[in-house]
Amino acid sequence: MNNTELDSFIDRFETAYAEDPRVDICEFAPESTHEHYHQIVTELIRVELELAWNTDRSKPIDEYTKLFPKVLQDKECFDRIAFEEYRLRIAAGESVTPQDYQTKYAINAYHWPVLDSPQTNSESFKHNKVPAQVDDQGSSREGAIDTPTLSGGIFDGQVTGPPTVESTLQNRLRFISLTLTLSLLYLAILVWANPVTKVGLFLGSPWLVWLNGFILIVCSAICATLWSRRNIKLSNLRILEVLLFGSVLAELSCGLASDLFADFELAVPFYEGEHKLFHYASSWSLPFFALIVAYGTLVPSSWLRCTIIVSVIGILPIAISTAAAVSLHSFSTSFFQSFLMQMIIWMSTAAGIAIYGVRRLEETQYQLHRSGKLGKYRLIRQISSGGMGSVYEAEHTMLNRQCAIKLILPRWSLHPHLLARFQREVQVLAGIAHPNVVQIHDFGFTNEGVFYFVMEFLDGKNLEESVQENGPLTPSQVIQVLLQMTDALDGVHQSGIVHRDVKPSNIFLCNSPHGPTAKLLDFGLTKSESVLESDQQLTQDGAIIGTPAYMSPEQASGDIVDHRTDLYSLGAVAHFSLTGKRVFERPTSVETLTAHINSKPPLLTGTTGTLPKNLQEVVHRCLAKDPRCRFQSAAELRAALRDLQAIASN
Repeated sequence: MNNTELDSFIDRFETAYAEDPRVDICEFAPESTHEHYHQIVTELIRVELELAWNTDRSKPIDEYTKLFPKVLQDKECFDRIAFEEYRLRIAAGESVTPQDYQTKYAINAYHWPVLDSPQTNSESFKHNKVPAQVDDQGSSREGAIDTPTLSGGIFDGQVTGPPTVESTLQNRLRFISLTLTLSLLYLAILVWANPVTKVGLFLGSPWLVWLNGFILIVCSAICATLWSRRNIKLSNLRILEVLLFGSVLAELSCGLASDLFADFELAVPFYEGEHKLFHYASSWSLPFFALIVAYGTLVPSSWLRCTIIVSVIGILPIAISTAAAVSLHSFSTSFFQSFLMQMIIWMSTAAGIAIYGVRRLEETQYQLHRSGKLGKYRLIRQISSGGMGSVYEAEHTMLNRQCAIKLILPRWSLHPHLLARFQREVQVLAGIAHPNVVQIHDFGFTNEGVFYFVMEFLDGKNLEESVQENGPLTPSQVIQVLLQMTDALDGVHQSGIVHRDVKPSNIFLCNSPHGPTAKLLDFGLTKSESVLESDQQLTQDGAIIGTPAYMSPEQASGDIVDHRTDLYSLGAVAHFSLTGKRVFERPTSVETLTAHINSKPPLLTGTTGTLPKNLQEVVHRCLAKDPRCRFQSAAELRAALRDLQAIASN
């Protein structure tokens, strides 16, 4: 049914209701023989529920059951209507849960998102579809939801949180640029008022006066830019940061070089003894010392970036001083002990303070959450950790609900593309309700700037760990896992999303009394297919996105990908699960990518010899180089796997 037809029924009903709320909804329903009778009546009921809510005209679901018994006998229609009432009750501030509806009406409400009251914008949910319904056999049915308000809050594609790195950096640079501009302006006024008298340490030469004037213009322009624009991209702010500190470093360095090479001011203390050299070194070290400490204290940065920048600032005055001493006075023990060592000590101390401060801040922020509490959650134990963060087993202190919390290290918030990846993972998971996709319960930022999200707790191990510890799976086990994964991918693809990183470590085998339940994890690399049409799959650094061992040829080539790339990756997962080996074992990532593009997959051989031919054919079809030769949908692959399962059981 097209949207125009549905809209015409709804518009007529809404118009009539606006004129007289006593209108009978039955008069606006189509004939029961209408091809789309169930869908139209379902939407009319949802609209009336919303329009009549909290008025004397509102009806309970049971009354609609009497009016339209055939419609509400349909599980999917009833689910959509019940979810609409649930949403309206939450918006009205009532304390209800999906479990309440599951108990009252004996429906599967586990796929409903847990809504937050009472700021739900009812208009934004008008005519929305409810989450994908899953039938008793585990196959998903059509109907993706426009993500409602979860307890963490997703609005317009952004995750709410504390001030961003961009805003913090811009505010700091505003202060720094204004201070420098006023200081340089003051020095320029002094030079203009006293053209003969030397002002400060670095305005003794005419060319330094011109340099000071040029740097004053640069700092003024940066200051005007920072104050005139409300929001500036992080990449542009980093450029302004380098220009600002680079200008100050240039002026200090030129002033030191002028004193040593042009004015020969090193000659006097050099010949007057170590005491004079000591004080002269101290006087010139202080401005560089202040610049280094100011950068480490005021500019939000990762410890690695801070190390590189303060090292450059600290090495430059040492290099200039050494060059002057060697070229003008030859290298002497007196100079080394009293001047160079003094300069090295000052610069090393400043760099150490700056780097230690940045590093310690990161660790302190992160350690706050390893103490055992994170807001309303109690951290029980660390499950895993990596370069970007850690995953903890946790418990909601009020609900006593077990969960898993993924904490992202604070320093990664300085990388907007990585932070966007984590936010995208939250958004995708929040919009997918499927038993074979990991579910998300909550997310947000802590006061210290740590990004986290709360997922369902999974007891078991991922597929890669299982194969490495216990050896390859049997064909029947692999088919069972693949069936669950095709079911998950079918729901994901119907939502217009391509996972792009299907691999054994992203498939979790949960312990269950009825056998392992496979869950698809890590949606940080997902993108919608509409975006992928114009995206060449390259990062800004030019790196291919994904895991080389499980990439499709088009993904490895940086070409446009669609949902069939996930089916190729799933074929590579099947190969690994059956053999314990990757499709292509190559020494380097580049060679592995090349093999996926050009080489023929090897014969599938399990631990007991050659595997069933029909299973090999299914896996090799998934691994076809040309996407047109693969299964064209996850549903098509699932059907082929069920045929294999039926053959094996006979």
